[in-house]
Amino acid sequence: MGTTNISAVKSSGDVQDESWYNDFRSALIGAVVGRNPSTGVVASGQDIGSAVTPWGALYATSLVIGGSTVDLGSLTGAANAILSGQIVSTSIRPDFLRAAGSAATVTVEGATTSLVLNIDGTSTTIAADLAETSLTVAPSSNNTALVNDTALTGQESSKWQGEDGSIISIDAVGTEISNRVGQYAVFKTSTEYLLAYIESATELSNVYRGYFLNSSGVPLERVALSNNDTLTIMSGGWVFVEDDSLTVDVTYTSPIYSVTEPSSPATGDYWFDLVAGKWKRYGGSAFAEVNRIPIGIAVVDETNCIASRSFDLNKVFNSDNPVATKYISTTVISAVEFDFDISVYGTSVNTRHTEIEWDIATDLESGVSEGASTTYFAYITETGKPVLSDKKPYDLRGSLKGWYHPYNSWRAIGYIFNDGSSDFESTTLFNYYAENVLNMSEQGISNIRAQDGLTPASDKLFYFTSAIAGALTTITSFARTLLDDSSASAVRSTIGLSTITDSDLDTELERVGSSGSFSGSGTAVLTATIDSSSYLETYCFLSNIKAVSGTGTPSATVAFSTDSGSTYSSEISLGSEDGGGTPFEMEAFIKMGAKVGKCSQAVLITTGNVANWAGVGANYQEFGFGVTGGINRVRVTVIGLAGGMASGTINYKQVGKNTF
Repeated sequence: MGTTNISAVKSSGDVQDESWYNDFRSALIGAVVGRNPSTGVVASGQDIGSAVTPWGALYATSLVIGGSTVDLGSLTGAANAILSGQIVSTSIRPDFLRAAGSAATVTVEGATTSLVLNIDGTSTTIAADLAETSLTVAPSSNNTALVNDTALTGQESSKWQGEDGSIISIDAVGTEISNRVGQYAVFKTSTEYLLAYIESATELSNVYRGYFLNSSGVPLERVALSNNDTLTIMSGGWVFVEDDSLTVDVTYTSPIYSVTEPSSPATGDYWFDLVAGKWKRYGGSAFAEVNRIPIGIAVVDETNCIASRSFDLNKVFNSDNPVATKYISTTVISAVEFDFDISVYGTSVNTRHTEIEWDIATDLESGVSEGASTTYFAYITETGKPVLSDKKPYDLRGSLKGWYHPYNSWRAIGYIFNDGSSDFESTTLFNYYAENVLNMSEQGISNIRAQDGLTPASDKLFYFTSAIAGALTTITSFARTLLDDSSASAVRSTIGLSTITDSDLDTELERVGSSGSFSGSGTAVLTATIDSSSYLETYCFLSNIKAVSGTGTPSATVAFSTDSGSTYSSEISLGSEDGGGTPFEMEAFIKMGAKVGKCSQAVLITTGNVANWAGVGANYQEFGFGVTGGINRVRVTVIGLAGGMASGTINYKQVGKNTF
């Protein structure tokens, strides 16, 4: 109807004059507008139809709601949807699921603000608080894992580990965790509660860090991670509500969305049948359809329900992000364009001929203070306000079609690093807009940004100096001839050593070997042949020197030869059995220095007691003065044996070519 007000009600005998007729005609042929039902005066906020008498089909070419044109092609009329409900105080993000904090209870809140849903095509309103009590508590044993990543040292970026395609590596995993491989689960570390997919007994993926709110609705934010930090599994309950507006059910296995029925289900498991478009619950023998939908997750420790997270509303989300930012000063960044439209949590935000700025002095999120060496994220709220926050957004491109604040319905535009002097670093500015253009991940764009501003030149190579920055280094033409070699032999050919083989190098620089076994009884001898004059150092390890029996009074000595065993030095004591009456076992270490000309060759001998043996202290000797040959035989002799030797080996290792 037209916007002309219609005169008051006519009574019997009143004259319908020209003025009245013209008003009536104008009202009939004009736009349909709401009117006060008592006075007929044009008024906003009036309904078309009612719950009792609804209108039929609407035929239209466009639909404008709240000043924004709705994309009719995106309207799907979801049979299962969360439409509205209680929200957080700072935005329109839903917050209708509340942990009790001091009991194993979670409450679906509908008393203050009704929770409105579509459940299997049925409009459902929950107008009262529904408390679900006696929730299953978390396990108290075999319930932990350790972070297994030496690169994590509590740095800022460790707060985001597991997100954006990265993983959290774990070890020392309890069975309560390893038994849930292939499921989502909730973990606690310090004051943080995170949601993660258990990829394997060594890996968590698809992680939402700091995902939950406490019993007062306060976010339990991300904390820094370090290697060997403890992760403790909680009891995570997926909360379902029924279309009777009264029934609440909780499942402790993450629901499955699939075309085929899940194998080996447990009673209480939920499955969304993608073929039928129906939620089904396993009752112990089969899956049966239920008129229920999930609305959030409750977190229970070993005693109480201590955290929760409400799922997002069903809205028409748009992935388009035309907003790019630019560096203005050490405290300010701004949008490049003054005219843009962007979808923020289903709301179209429009700006015309106005510069949007993010100023760290005036636009920090409530409760956030400026800090040095901190990354700040630029957001636009659903009302169009710019906000800077130290809270990194979640990648919600799969559901909300963008990057969003973890606890508010604000869309992320970009981020910048505030350096040690509390100044924005222009080279660290990142735009989520760029990701839309290049179809790259955040990490990929960050890698490109690290090269921005560097001037390419001949014989220069890029390398990273940190996780977000890089530099150029010189690489000569000669260095490139080495880099393109695919094998050790190719490298030797390039540097002119093509006649030297790998085995030559091994022989030149290092050699290892060992002796045979003891021979004889009563007196037993073990000999090793070496070539100490060819190497800078020779190490001999006398190992497993062990007798068959413990009777007798055995003792051991070592002697050295420089003429291949024709003559030996005097015997040097390695100790004797200590009289314990059981088979002895001993070991010894011998270090030989290089043989230089006719100079003496230094030898250091030490012994060790493994069982029933009295060794001797470190013994320094010199051999071969006046002769050119170095020690080439080592002989160990055991005398006084009642029987023979059970085992014994002289292992040696020689290193460094002797060029003296």
